[in-house]
Amino acid sequence: MGKIMTFTGPRPVRLYGYNDDANYAKLCEKIAEQITSYANEGFDTFITGGAQGADQLIAQAVESVKFSRPNIKSIIYVPMENQSAPWSTYGRFGKTEYNAILSMADEVRILSPAPKDKHQAIKLLRARNEKMLEDADELTVILPPNISKEQIAFMHKGGTASCYRTALAAKMPVRFIQA
Repeated sequence: MGKIMTFTGPRPVRLYGYNDDANYAKLCEKIAEQITSYANEGFDTFITGGAQGADQLIAQAVESVKFSRPNIKSIIYVPMENQSAPWSTYGRFGKTEYNAILSMADEVRILSPAPKDKHQAIKLLRARNEKMLEDADELTVILPPNISKEQIAFMHKGGTASCYRTALAAKMPVRFIQA
């Protein structure tokens, strides 16, 4: 059995918004190149959280690499039922794109029922990140365009920074891809 890489990264607001197809295409290609490199190192399973932004780009990149590396596997850890309920139906990172990504994954793990409120939803997102880390050998952090790996650990808000700090505390190897 090969090694498992999990990923974390920002939502669209910290990347390129919802309409910058050119920059998203470049980032997706960069992620795919890194996944190919990881496969050369013995990684065969790639986990992402399916959220809008980096998570969905990672899932798309894994699917593109599968054409040349059919032995790799993608798993999406969905933190809660109806994760996409507040999202737009169409467009980049919309429900339609999300459902297509879920249908291409080798495995989808829905970790919890729908939350009762926003506070519970945030807890479920953090629990999802912890489960992804627990099941992986290493973490890759997709960094926002103007944030360095030194800066990410000191950000007080956001799942990407929280996931990164959790990995550091667990002494998990961490790699980076700069958006």
